[in-house]
Amino acid sequence: VFFAFIACFFILNIPEPTGLSDNGDFCRVIEPNNISFIDKTYSNLFFQNEYVMDISEGGFFDIIKTLLNENTNNNYDYTSSQFLFVKLSKVLNYIFNMILEKPLETYYIEFLAMIYILIFSFAFLLFIKAFKTECKLKNLFIFIIFAFIFIDLSYIIYFNSFFGEGLQYCSFMLIVAILSYILQDFRKQKQLNNFKNFLLILFFIFAYIFSASKAANMPISIIFCIIGIIIALLNTKKFTKYLLVVIGILSISMSCYHLTQTPKWMNDVTNYHSVFFGILKNSNNIYSDLDFFNISKDYAYLANTTAYIGEYQDDIYTDKFYEEVYNNISKGKILSYYLLHPDRFIEKTILSLEYAHFIKPIYLGNYLNNDDHYKLEQNDNFSIWTKIRQSIDVTQPIFFLIICILLVTYIIGSIIKCFSKRKNFSIDIEYILHHSNLPTVALITTLTICLILSLVIPFMGNGEADLQKHMFLFNNIYDIILAFILVSFVTNIDKFIKFTKKITLFKQFAYLKIGIILLAVISISLITSSSDKIKELTFGKYNNKDIVWEIIDETDDTYLLITKEPIIQTSFDTENSNYWIDSSLRSFLNNDLYSSFSENEKKRILLTNTTILLPETNVNLKESGTIPYYLNAFVQYQDMQIQNYYQTSCNDYIFLLNVFDYEKYIVNNSISTKNGMVFLTPYSNNSTMVRYINNDGYIFIKDACCIYSIYPCITIKKL
Repeated sequence: VFFAFIACFFILNIPEPTGLSDNGDFCRVIEPNNISFIDKTYSNLFFQNEYVMDISEGGFFDIIKTLLNENTNNNYDYTSSQFLFVKLSKVLNYIFNMILEKPLETYYIEFLAMIYILIFSFAFLLFIKAFKTECKLKNLFIFIIFAFIFIDLSYIIYFNSFFGEGLQYCSFMLIVAILSYILQDFRKQKQLNNFKNFLLILFFIFAYIFSASKAANMPISIIFCIIGIIIALLNTKKFTKYLLVVIGILSISMSCYHLTQTPKWMNDVTNYHSVFFGILKNSNNIYSDLDFFNISKDYAYLANTTAYIGEYQDDIYTDKFYEEVYNNISKGKILSYYLLHPDRFIEKTILSLEYAHFIKPIYLGNYLNNDDHYKLEQNDNFSIWTKIRQSIDVTQPIFFLIICILLVTYIIGSIIKCFSKRKNFSIDIEYILHHSNLPTVALITTLTICLILSLVIPFMGNGEADLQKHMFLFNNIYDIILAFILVSFVTNIDKFIKFTKKITLFKQFAYLKIGIILLAVISISLITSSSDKIKELTFGKYNNKDIVWEIIDETDDTYLLITKEPIIQTSFDTENSNYWIDSSLRSFLNNDLYSSFSENEKKRILLTNTTILLPETNVNLKESGTIPYYLNAFVQYQDMQIQNYYQTSCNDYIFLLNVFDYEKYIVNNSISTKNGMVFLTPYSNNSTMVRYINNDGYIFIKDACCIYSIYPCITIKKL
């Protein structure tokens, strides 16, 4: 517990505080709890750790009562189990300020994080105890596995935020840890002792807390509660049995009741996203999909939009819109759509797996607002597991499918093995609980079911809006399963070694031949894939060096070229504007760089008309388009319907690619990732940020004044 607490605290605060910036969700938590931002003009692109809380006059207990009071007259009509922990953190802040004689109204979010860390640390302890063996070396490896995976910055960074995922993470880890600890101990004890009875009560309490932290968690919470009730019925004394069952049923009932208290505005928004930013997003049959929901085709223009677009906000909250749209959408109807359209279900499932590539969202800043950091800067320190899972790409559909097949095979095989040893497949509770591995199978089965639910609930319940963040629970469950697999390998490694020793020399030789064949196949495929090398040509000089270009497209008369290496490292715009037409980079490319070509070379360079997407802040400059283009980190999922987005155009001799062109010209031509390459495409929400390719080939965003690798493009005549 001490190690987990210190490690989490150190990672979140040393050498400086790190957390998650607000994406607009914080207000529905802080406003009901009488907390406000220190600066009304704060930037939601930076992490903020200091806030202001309301303090009343009076004695100590009067102030404590005020701190615990809830502001029911707020704009959100929102409630969450998170509120209890926010209020407790306010009390801790007040005591801290009073002791150190700081301004009493100052609220430090680190105190909320400390509460979450304490819960998580206890869960960490139970996980270690649940899988403890008699071998100290194995125990050390088990400790390292759980520490590296779950004390990873990408997970615990949510503790320093007002997002519900912080409480969701520590509460879910606790209920899984309690279940693991109790089930692993079945073979040693035939009855739950007082400590395990206490743990089971704690299990039901935190199952409700987990459910009430985010509405989408309710189905998973109920599944875990049912497992807890079964344990209570099978393994406790009569009075305790009934008490625990009542608590379990109460936990389920409260979870269901909490779901009914979801405010109407939130149901409307999530339903809107499920249809217009989910089902209709990139749909090839928009009119048919609208007909399914009995929604007029006149609303087709809203496809690919969220409920937060300013231009449409007034329209989508009118009485007419409620009558013609919202009244025709329900969670049940959305579910029936995906059941009747399995191709769309598979498409969205694969998309969700892609979004699960990141544990912490790349569109939320991690650092405080100071001169050392740029907007939305990401902290990748203490993220060894994140980097490992991203390099292996464990959420790749094929990898995920293999894991699911292994889990199902293990579950079915274990059940058959257990009952095949009984006469006439008879059910013997004593044997099942204390002499078989079915309790472990029950836990793995529960996690597998919840894994699938956590994969599909986000896009069914909220479309693709904030999907990267909403895949957090899926990643949590998935990594728990991966941790269990690694731990199982460690605890059974001696059996594996004995098995390999039994393999005959003939079999070893056969395995070696199979390995050589697989290696040869892989090598041939790599050689074949590299044989279609991209065509290159040398054209022009800059700084007395030949410029080497790659041909990324051609017609009968022209080549479209991009530099093989960056021509220069510079900013998109020195004044930090993402408007290409007035940018310093455009001026440099079409003046300084263009002038470096000879007169004959200039005659071959053609003026190219480039599409310039615009953010919401520059909507007054648009020539066409009806919506802003939202961030998508994945090259392969850029929406190619460019005509829908705010845009203008200009003619350039030398220009940059936009995000739509990157897959078409770079990825599809098997050109290596252009690390640090900046695009013409701006961020959708402000006038200062642009999009670029990070080292892993994903699209990130950063200020226009930051330094990027510049890969210019030109169109030239063929000789």
